[in-house]
Amino acid sequence: MNRILRYAVFLILVLVMLSAGCRKTTSPYYDEDRIDHILYNLKRAFSDHDIDAFMQYFHYDYLHKGQTRWLIEQVWLNRMGEYLLIDFQDIEIVVDGDEAIVYFTMKLQNQQETVYTLEPETNGDISYFIYDGYDWYISGNQRYY
Repeated sequence: MNRILRYAVFLILVLVMLSAGCRKTTSPYYDEDRIDHILYNLKRAFSDHDIDAFMQYFHYDYLHKGQTRWLIEQVWLNRMGEYLLIDFQDIEIVVDGDEAIVYFTMKLQNQQETVYTLEPETNGDISYFIYDGYDWYISGNQRYY
């Protein structure tokens, strides 16, 4: 009985080590699908004016053109106050290892106006992603300019 128990513990440890070494699912589109899903969730959070739900996708080391995570939260709070809806159109996701850049047209809309911006060229604050070993997060361009 003791021998069987040791064998079972050994098998469990091997399985745990093997599963811990798995980076991501084997789907070739996992990265793009996950980032696209994050963009969808950003749209929902924006429409609900839920800044906490919106910011959960930002990496804690976020930096974009000198703006930290706290500063970019203020930018998005202002945008939520000014616009009712957001949409991302013509999305192209380019993944390079653990980094990704998302190119898209951002549409911000309120009752008086509709604004279109090309990203990342115009703002880029939600165009740069990093994979931290567990999930994709918005990271900014990681520069002070």
